[in-house]
Amino acid sequence: MNLVRTSLLNGIAVMVKTIAALVLNKVFAVTVGPAGYALIGQLQNTVSIITNVGSGAINNGVVKYTAEYSSLESSQIAVWQTATRISAICSIAVGCAIALLALPLSRLFLGAEDYALTFVLFGLLLPAFVLNALLLAILNGRKEIARFVATNIAGSLVTLALTIGLTQWNGLRGALIALSINQSVALVATLIICWRTAWFTLPKLWGPFNREIARKLAHFAVMLITSAVAAPITQILIRSYLASVVGLEQAGLWQAAWKISDIYLMLLTTTLATYFLPRFAELTSPETIRRELLHAASILAPALAFGLTAVYLTRGWWIPLLFSASFDGMREVLPLQLLGDFFKMAGWLLGYLVLSKALSRLFVGAEILFSVSFYCLTLAFVPLFGLKGVVLAHTVNYIGYCVALWVGLKQARAL
Repeated sequence: MNLVRTSLLNGIAVMVKTIAALVLNKVFAVTVGPAGYALIGQLQNTVSIITNVGSGAINNGVVKYTAEYSSLESSQIAVWQTATRISAICSIAVGCAIALLALPLSRLFLGAEDYALTFVLFGLLLPAFVLNALLLAILNGRKEIARFVATNIAGSLVTLALTIGLTQWNGLRGALIALSINQSVALVATLIICWRTAWFTLPKLWGPFNREIARKLAHFAVMLITSAVAAPITQILIRSYLASVVGLEQAGLWQAAWKISDIYLMLLTTTLATYFLPRFAELTSPETIRRELLHAASILAPALAFGLTAVYLTRGWWIPLLFSASFDGMREVLPLQLLGDFFKMAGWLLGYLVLSKALSRLFVGAEILFSVSFYCLTLAFVPLFGLKGVVLAHTVNYIGYCVALWVGLKQARAL
């Protein structure tokens, strides 16, 4: 597996996923408008938090140790068996709690009890959601990129069809239900693709609980839970703050700009997760890691700069095409959003190195510190600059994040 080949293969999956996301953006924009779009963002962040907690937050650890034990099948199997048990226990416990607390959760995150069915279905199907993510982590760690890409394409198509169907059937409620269950439904496609692999057997996936493996995975659980909780909660708080200060419509415009960032950065983030986490796990000397980072920067930085420039220059064309006239106000926040995204990707590249070396204190400290600082910077800048204040906070925050990770990695002698 090399960076260029991984990027090209991922490019196929990301192209499908991007097209699907753009189509869904248009459907949401026309059907629910900026205010409904803000609620969709709230649910997506909530789903992200719950699914990571419900999986035990160990999937990055599964990728690392599956790659690290590539020549030791017995150790790989021990990782999978332990991970499956952790995922099963956590997903069933969390899923039952979500279903039972559907009414207060709907009121807390979506502002009304009308959407409680969304949380009931999500809770009941959470084990399937978690199993799908675990199988993808195993494929990634084994570097079975073709199958990994195929499962992502299938998942994107399932998500597209299900979300369009439910949104057309029941508007905002249908969209929220679809977003809460689509990855659980995508498990069917993942099972079909994994079915013929040699490792996909019940004895290899379900077996004894290994305490030493569980201890190693726990380092990743602490890191991923911190990331999975801190960032989405910060976004939820910022969205709620914007809704109260500048209005729900303006909060929806920021959510739209943030979502567009997620879409066009998808290729690079997928490459980071698919290539760099197992790759960094294989490298042991600071010299080889620095060489790999420079190689990555020489490829990713120009591609990112070109992409960000293209997004900015074509904003007058794609905003009405992908959204609607009511989203035109997002033009004013794009320049700073795009600049912040450049540093965001640099930070994520360093973040995957931190993850691969299980530097849990550095990772957890940075995630908490810069989630809090993003919110505090937003509180400071929005009264001064309006909606532009939140994207200025985004840019300043990620510059600080990059500097902190670089200094931390040097002190840990990982670079």
